[in-house]
Amino acid sequence: MWMELFKQLPDPEIDPTFIVGPAENVAQEYLEKNNFYGGAVQREEAKGFYQKLRRLGFYRNLHLMGENLKSGDHIFHSTDYINPLIARKSLKIVTTIHDMVFWDQSDRFIRNTWYYDKLWSTYHACKISKRIITVSESAKLRILAQFPWAEEKIRVIYHGLDDTLLSVGLEPNKQKRILFIGGRNTHKNFELLAKAFSIFILDYPDWQLHLVGPNENSRDDEHMLFSNLEIKDHVIDHGLVSQKTLTSLLQTAAALVIPSLNEGFNFPLLEGMAAGCPVLSSDIPVSRELGGGRARFFPVKSETKLIEQLRFLADNPPTINELSSNQQYAQSFRWENSFNALKQVYAECFE
Repeated sequence: MWMELFKQLPDPEIDPTFIVGPAENVAQEYLEKNNFYGGAVQREEAKGFYQKLRRLGFYRNLHLMGENLKSGDHIFHSTDYINPLIARKSLKIVTTIHDMVFWDQSDRFIRNTWYYDKLWSTYHACKISKRIITVSESAKLRILAQFPWAEEKIRVIYHGLDDTLLSVGLEPNKQKRILFIGGRNTHKNFELLAKAFSIFILDYPDWQLHLVGPNENSRDDEHMLFSNLEIKDHVIDHGLVSQKTLTSLLQTAAALVIPSLNEGFNFPLLEGMAAGCPVLSSDIPVSRELGGGRARFFPVKSETKLIEQLRFLADNPPTINELSSNQQYAQSFRWENSFNALKQVYAECFE
């Protein structure tokens, strides 16, 4: 998100200061490559024990009260629930919350210090923030389920799509490929797709399952799963790919399948439509919100219904006019719109 918003800079209404931590991440690398878009830079230095301590939101919140926020700052915007412990009156705090994973998927986490620190940091962010930005109406409802008193603070701003997806052509001759995008962690529900595909290819043996995304921690288990399901010769794992390669895979695939148990914002659904790829998605609120009548849905835990949808799509591919209509809709999700909406939220903080 930040990398795409940074691409909208410079902007005469925004004078940015970037707080840069010692940890490496792609957004920080992108900023450095582009000389921080002329914004001022404050570097947090931490080594050894103190770098480990930085994982705690409470420590970061306390730390931010002192040396990192100089007098004169007007808005502090965080996307990781990390905010000053106590805000100055002149400082307006904005927090972006993408999902409520630590509540909605609590069974995935060990109840340790880090887990409860995340719960506290999210609560603190909602309490201290002048505005809370979230990425879908569905995500807003999940926040309100825990913090109903925050409703007046929340603003929904949809994400945009990568520029490469805003001008791609339609490929009418689809390959017999089913595409999956993402990690193989629990909430992505990948195993449901693998099992459904193993039944599907009994009647459609010339089809393939293509995978895109990181799997360093699950590769061995996946190989065993594919062997047990007897589909290893039908699976192609691309790993992490460039945006250009991803776009090409989406353009040529007969279907993108998204079996997720939950999502804050469903990027793959819109990416698939923008590239002219038919989309099958689990029936979760955000996918209904973004996909509407443009995607096909199956119950989130129903292997049988997914198989039915795969068979239907294999026998009844959408028309070029349907794909074109879906593409035009998805390509309306642009980062420039997100940036302009964000500036409006900033302006509200001083009304």
